[in-house]
Amino acid sequence: MEYQNLTRVKQYLMQVEAGVENYTELFDDDVQLFIPALGSCEGHGALMEFSQCLCQLLAASWKMVEELNYVVVDDVTVVVEVQDPAQQENDQQWLESEIKQGQFCSVFEFHGELISRVFVDLAVGSADPG
Repeated sequence: MEYQNLTRVKQYLMQVEAGVENYTELFDDDVQLFIPALGSCEGHGALMEFSQCLCQLLAASWKMVEELNYVVVDDVTVVVEVQDPAQQENDQQWLESEIKQGQFCSVFEFHGELISRVFVDLAVGSADPG
């Protein structure tokens, strides 16, 4: 089951990266999304909006889906980490420097064969730790 879930997460990320518009079959109808910097939401509509943002992040990170860091925690959890320089080819800071050092981490939780929860931690905020 672990590797099937990892395959499903990669399939979703590859579809987002390729601009595929319908990948909801991989998700529970009531999928929950939680992004601490932005809040939480639920359902396929929220998933589609999140995925558009994720597509921009993946494009900005210069990484292919296969090059991301993956950790399979147990039979229901897959963690994906992006850690990359914060600049794009045109030397623009991605997302106007709101995301620091090109880092974010997503936790995908499964209920059976479907993704039921996505937690996304973005390295967001000012450079001043205090």
